[in-house]
Amino acid sequence: SIDVIDNYPGLISLSVNDNSFDGDVPQSLWNNKNMQVIDLENNAFTGAISINVGQMVGLQTLRLAGNDFTGAIPAQLGNLDNLRLVTLEGNNFDAGSFVPEAVCIRNPFIVVTIDTSISCPGRCCTVVAV
Repeated sequence: SIDVIDNYPGLISLSVNDNSFDGDVPQSLWNNKNMQVIDLENNAFTGAISINVGQMVGLQTLRLAGNDFTGAIPAQLGNLDNLRLVTLEGNNFDAGSFVPEAVCIRNPFIVVTIDTSISCPGRCCTVVAV
């Protein structure tokens, strides 16, 4: 479990990709405004991406591909001026989920990877095979 991150409130980078972590991501991760890099790719995380992600003002990289995230992609991602890479493909987001247009508008150099189940109104998205 990555619940141990509660013991590290000053954490700025978390990379636990390609492990067997599962369950919901601890709310304390989404509440950490110091975080710059979150790499949770290729695990079995579930639940929704918290709307608190929009308060992570220093976040530059958000890698969530290859999990079992559900729900909608939060509009609050569009609040993040420093975001440069987001990977969302290979999850179970709600039908009709889309990348908020503000993500592409606020961050002209951002790269967002998605699969065909996610739509993207901006030009910042790249569809990748899952």
